[in-house]
Amino acid sequence: CKVGYFGRDCEQKCNCAWDQPCPPSTGFCQSGCAPGYRGLSCNLQCEPQNYGQDCEGNCSQNCFTGKPLNRFCDFITGHCFLGCVVGFEPPTCEKGKSLSYHSFYWIFNELTTVLQVGKDTKVSPTRRSGHYV
Repeated sequence: CKVGYFGRDCEQKCNCAWDQPCPPSTGFCQSGCAPGYRGLSCNLQCEPQNYGQDCEGNCSQNCFTGKPLNRFCDFITGHCFLGCVVGFEPPTCEKGKSLSYHSFYWIFNELTTVLQVGKDTKVSPTRRSGHYV
């Protein structure tokens, strides 16, 4: 087999930590697996919700997942594929965004929309486009 490959037909790539070679017959990585891989031969990618060294990292619950994607984050870095849910910062969506004037303005506009939708409940006054209605 070429260096970095193993298996019966030498088609399986060694995914050992630090790009260490593996024995062509077994593929066993003495140095452990490269980030994103697991198993004795490091030939299994992390599960969709995990990433990193030995797949011990958990994708953030703040990753926007969308449907029908089955992987929440990059299996090596943990970066969220589709960005973050509102209020969290990319790439890993672990850090919350600080509230700014624009955040409060957005929340205010959303709240007035909810109040307008529920206007049959006699909630008033509501604000629309800078004017009270």
